[in-house]
Amino acid sequence: MSGDRPIRIPFVPRDARACQGRAAGIVSRGLAGCIDIGVLFAMMVAAYVGWAALLFVINPPAFRPPVVPHPLAVVGGSVLLVGYLTISWITTGRTYGDQVFGLRVLDRHGRVPHLGLALARAALCTVFLLGLLWVVFSPQRRSIQDVLLRTSVVYDWHCS
Repeated sequence: MSGDRPIRIPFVPRDARACQGRAAGIVSRGLAGCIDIGVLFAMMVAAYVGWAALLFVINPPAFRPPVVPHPLAVVGGSVLLVGYLTISWITTGRTYGDQVFGLRVLDRHGRVPHLGLALARAALCTVFLLGLLWVVFSPQRRSIQDVLLRTSVVYDWHCS
């Protein structure tokens, strides 16, 4: 098998195959985002458990579960989300949620975004989540983030 050829996924329904390369809509993008929020929550729980375990190992008799101040949770979660989105988009063009729904983020040339573009898009998506709603009104199905950065989210059933 050539490394340049995409892997064909035989179990994609025939009707869905017709959407290959088309701009993704609000429902699939929103559901993919919900999965990604679940991934973020799992990462935050893992970070908390790791922190608590470290505190326990350092001083078992005085151990108390750590209390995370709300601002730290918000900032930490935001940093984790930006990192997760950025790494996902520069490596494969898709997050775990995107993979489940067959979506891929592309730059204006139809390629996976480079680091700067992915980081800017991740920051905008984290700070201005409601920008996704522009997909409903955009004839090209582009979010505010897509319009500003000239990116797009398309159906892409192939693994690469």
